[in-house]
Amino acid sequence: MSISMKRYLYLLTIMCVSLSCDDKVIDTGDVLTNLTISQQEIHADGQSTVEVTVELDKNASSDRRSVVFSTSSGTFLPKDSVKATVKAEFFDGKLIATTKLRAPVRPGTITVTAKPEYDIPSQDFILEGSLTATLSVPAQIRLNPSGFAITANFGSQVALTATLRNSDGKFVSAGYKVVFEDLLGAGGPAGGRFNHLKDVTTDSSVTAASYSAPKLPIGTDIMIKATVLDNAGAKTGITDFVILTINQ
Repeated sequence: MSISMKRYLYLLTIMCVSLSCDDKVIDTGDVLTNLTISQQEIHADGQSTVEVTVELDKNASSDRRSVVFSTSSGTFLPKDSVKATVKAEFFDGKLIATTKLRAPVRPGTITVTAKPEYDIPSQDFILEGSLTATLSVPAQIRLNPSGFAITANFGSQVALTATLRNSDGKFVSAGYKVVFEDLLGAGGPAGGRFNHLKDVTTDSSVTAASYSAPKLPIGTDIMIKATVLDNAGAKTGITDFVILTINQ
């Protein structure tokens, strides 16, 4: 073997030893375990919550007990953020980090992850779990006007809000449509105008419009009706109404 080859092998050996010395040993006692979600399904109503927990080794050092939770949908309370940093505490002899996740208003799979706040040099210790956000379906609608008297011949407007709720009294998912109608006593259309129409639910579970009445005699009653539509655009039996009266 030539002298130059010996030198090359010697330098290569030194480099390998040096790299090995730089490797850091991971204290696996500080790594997260046992990510749990309190339920596997939640209504996509923007109000329901689930509890997310992760466990640390009870011997984890006090400066390495913070966990960063992340979610693909919904938000963590109390800050309504897609990320939450939580300090682990002892519960029943276990070192646990806990947070609450609020449901989104759109259905789908929610992916939740948890990782240590501090950096781990060799690999990412990330735990992952999931749950399903299911449709929050309307069960009732409540129509409210800003007043019950209205001027004929489009001389004034009444603001209308129609609030939807599911069977638990919570918000419905985003995307449900409501149709507004004006009817006279005989059942035919009154012929008024609905303006500023917001007829599809968003994160507030509310639809809205403003209404102005046509030329009608004083004392005429107009039924304003709000009805939830199904996915095919047909009227459902979920409806409410109010009576407006022409006062001038």
